[in-house]
Amino acid sequence: MCSSLAERVQRATLYALHAGAGDFIAKPKGRDFTRMSKELVFKVRAAARAKVRLPSGKKAPHSAR
Repeated sequence: MCSSLAERVQRATLYALHAGAGDFIAKPKGRDFTRMSKELVFKVRAAARAKVRLPSGKKAPHSAR
């Protein structure tokens, strides 16, 4: 999940994590893009290595099949 609201709207962030988001990152503000881009690359690589399973009894969304 990537959101400009991640810092302000904690409930939405927690909901996304509970719903299956692997992590979250706040969109950069001002000149903070360099630091954020390094963090984003790190998190995308970590997500690519993650072994993701659906909870038992749930089917993958149609677009994921």
